[in-house]
Amino acid sequence: MTWLEIIALFVSVLGIVYTILEDRICWLINALASVLYLKVFYDSNLPGQLLLQILYIAVGVYGYLHWGKEDRIKLKRFGVWQTCVSIFASIGLGYIIYFLSADLLWADVSLTIGSFIATYLTAKKFLENWTLWIIINLVSVGLFLYRDLELTAVLYFAYMLLAVLGYWQWSKRLNRLAV
Repeated sequence: MTWLEIIALFVSVLGIVYTILEDRICWLINALASVLYLKVFYDSNLPGQLLLQILYIAVGVYGYLHWGKEDRIKLKRFGVWQTCVSIFASIGLGYIIYFLSADLLWADVSLTIGSFIATYLTAKKFLENWTLWIIINLVSVGLFLYRDLELTAVLYFAYMLLAVLGYWQWSKRLNRLAV
């Protein structure tokens, strides 16, 4: 555990709280957290997570700009079928990479692919982004514990709990909009 990991943890939690509140500043805060985590994951030899942070920074800019167009971006549902396909695509592509890789790269890459899909769904404000995040964050806890990133594992467990809260909040709001 380093000071950088501690700072990244607090910035990350702040970003998720603003995501749940649907405040577009969340995208910039999450991008800052990703900049901090670039070094943490580089030092931990997790290339998939490193790549994911780079993608998060780019998607952070996209999400910030996209959520600024309030008339174009409304909360909506993705659908059970699309959610299942996203989950299986993440696992399947990661498993294919397993045959080409070393220790836990397949898990790292599966989580990276799934996280990128979930981030895109968040930017588009699909409710089911939270379902993917619950699964991804829970599996990430194990990966980070294995890599001796205990504080980051705690963060991802908190992310999982926040994803449950996010699903509940967005679902409640979506149901109010449907009435």
